[in-house]
Amino acid sequence: MLSAQRHLPQTQIFQTPGLLLLDTHAETPAVYDGSGPARPLKKEETVDIQVFAPRAAGQRIYEYSFGVERFVNIDLPFELTSARDWQENELMSGKPNTTLTFSSTRFGIAPLPRTGHVMTLTLTATEDIVNQAPMLVKLTITTVSNPPRRVNQIVGRQRLSWGKQRKASEPVSSEASTLVRVQYHPGQQPSPKKVVNHVPIFIDVF
Repeated sequence: MLSAQRHLPQTQIFQTPGLLLLDTHAETPAVYDGSGPARPLKKEETVDIQVFAPRAAGQRIYEYSFGVERFVNIDLPFELTSARDWQENELMSGKPNTTLTFSSTRFGIAPLPRTGHVMTLTLTATEDIVNQAPMLVKLTITTVSNPPRRVNQIVGRQRLSWGKQRKASEPVSSEASTLVRVQYHPGQQPSPKKVVNHVPIFIDVF
């Protein structure tokens, strides 16, 4: 049962696939620019990742969660050290999060901005990052209708890859901007049909 359903027991619950975008070139105000892979980090260096859900733009958000999915039981060399929502509210207590999962419930339901910016996350490296494999990221957003009778849980996934970062002034090459769309069924690991230099992958969830 969703948290929203516990608090709003007469609601109808739906789950739909969503589009998740990760931007490794954080800026204010947050705008997705397709910046590609995150730069490799040295120990204790940080990188800000801005998370966007364009299809949820303008919708009233009740709760949301973020997490790095692990298909093998290994430690990842990162800590989640900050999570700020689209209104710049800090959502963490200050203690580093080594599980790389996060969730929050909004007591004041508010719409996402037109950009679909959900949150900005800060990852801190716990060791030097060398040849880090891409990480599969999952975002779940629960939207509420007005009046609150319909609750929609939007789920999206994408890979966060590591490599040479494009400068903000550089154009996005045709190769770097290649998008790969695959189908994903819950409980299965997605298998992309084509990947170019660890390009971020848009994954439809069914």
